[in-house]
Amino acid sequence: MTQSRSRSDRFGLRFSVFYGSFFLILGFYIPVFPVWLNERLDSNADLSVVLAAPIVAKILFSSVISHYADQHGDRRTALIGCSVMACLIFPLLWFQTGLVFLFLMLFAVSAFWQPLLPLADASAALGARLRQLDYGRIRIWGSLAFIVGTLGSGVLMEAGSADQTFLALAILFAVLAGSAVLLPRLADDVARSEQPMAEAYILPGEVPRWLTGRLIIVMAAAALVQAAHAGIYSFGTLYWQRSGFSGTEIGLLWSVGVTAEILLFFVSKHLRILSPVFLIGLGAALGGARWLIFPFVSGLETTFVLQILHAASFGATHLGIVAFIASQVHGRKAGSAQGLYSTISSVAMAVTTLAAGFLYEAGAEILFSVMAVTSFAGAAILLGERMLNAQRLRE
Repeated sequence: MTQSRSRSDRFGLRFSVFYGSFFLILGFYIPVFPVWLNERLDSNADLSVVLAAPIVAKILFSSVISHYADQHGDRRTALIGCSVMACLIFPLLWFQTGLVFLFLMLFAVSAFWQPLLPLADASAALGARLRQLDYGRIRIWGSLAFIVGTLGSGVLMEAGSADQTFLALAILFAVLAGSAVLLPRLADDVARSEQPMAEAYILPGEVPRWLTGRLIIVMAAAALVQAAHAGIYSFGTLYWQRSGFSGTEIGLLWSVGVTAEILLFFVSKHLRILSPVFLIGLGAALGGARWLIFPFVSGLETTFVLQILHAASFGATHLGIVAFIASQVHGRKAGSAQGLYSTISSVAMAVTTLAAGFLYEAGAEILFSVMAVTSFAGAAILLGERMLNAQRLRE
């Protein structure tokens, strides 16, 4: 029993380190990388195109790499290989300028970087379930690392330049590769988890047995809620700079939202009484309210308060979709299902990211109003699916 507990603890620790490394990169990337790119591009529209490169790469490669890892039963090798390749390619961005070259090089990095999270989520969620660990407690270290990254990037932005943050990112990609090497073997988990899928209605045509109509509908709804974050991810820092906030204040604004997310993950075990679909719907409704209010809040204190809604718009939606997929798809196909969701989410995010540059040119109010409509659309889809199910049960 003691030896089994020790192995479970090591599993949780190693995935916590990996999540920490991954999200430390995001903590630097999201607030400052658009600023670094903006210095090398001519317009907001060009910026939105380059920022769409990781999303396009995610669409093309996440499902393919996840499926390959599932077929070979070895997600650890895929995680290591992708991490090392991203580490080797990222520094080459330093030598690029202009729309085409920056897009292509960021696309190359992202082809290996973007599949990491769905692979890790599928592996960590499965391993946590088999070892009776709390997935939220493992994932929380990613959120903590993101806070450290946002605060660090804000300090660097105020004290120096975006170039210093770029160099920090290059180092952090090397740390990520090292953390992937430390991950535990995962093939045994996949073999142990093979079991029948929960009953659900199947789409017509020749599709995988786990690919159900309800799964696709819920994935699409969650994808819209997450895609509504494109406005703040792409132009949040630039908007706050224009509003007169300092680099340190911007770092704090990014971190406060993730702090709220951490608190949600910390109590995620107690949220199991709520259905995954309810969590996604809650994120959709509160996310829509967040973006509707966002451009009309100007003070630092009120912006801080509004950022707390990140716990709902991102955190509740993420916990809900991960739990929903885990409840519907088991064994070797869990990674493929996570990869499919990643692809659906990426398509939605690509559209909103590409649109964000043009919408921001028209005004922040226009941009965030469209983001609000996108999030509310996710809620509407879930409501429609629920009404359809209720009608089917009555028949």
